[in-house]
Amino acid sequence: MAKIRPLISDLNEKFKLYWPETQALNVDESMIPYYGRHQCKQFIQNKPIRYGHKIWCLNSPSGYLVQFEPYQGAGIVENKYGLGMGGSVVIALRKELPAKSYHLFFDNLFSSVPLFEELSAIGMSGTGTMRQNRVQKCPLSDKDDEER
Repeated sequence: MAKIRPLISDLNEKFKLYWPETQALNVDESMIPYYGRHQCKQFIQNKPIRYGHKIWCLNSPSGYLVQFEPYQGAGIVENKYGLGMGGSVVIALRKELPAKSYHLFFDNLFSSVPLFEELSAIGMSGTGTMRQNRVQKCPLSDKDDEER
């Protein structure tokens, strides 16, 4: 990745120049299809694009790519902020933006209680679905119990 890092930085700078600034942003993962041989190629079962390079994306509500970062392995971003891989990706992508209050939307890959606390501490808000195992000391009710 070191060879293409200048290209990634240049692209992210250009994306920010033409970004129609909005308060709401979406964090998600995307796959770039690739079937050749490369050490960073990923296989994700049950996805439309199963083989390729995974990138972390920060998007506007209209779908404009504001910022991206290629996935480089399990331990690269994870220990940087102490929020796990998903939370650290959210904070890392947001740090490159102008210092404003944003509302971030993400799925259960990124959501955790420590991430929401960190976003609140820096004056931001977030909305995301939660996994059962990431809700410390605050158990969620079962779907079956709600229907009764």
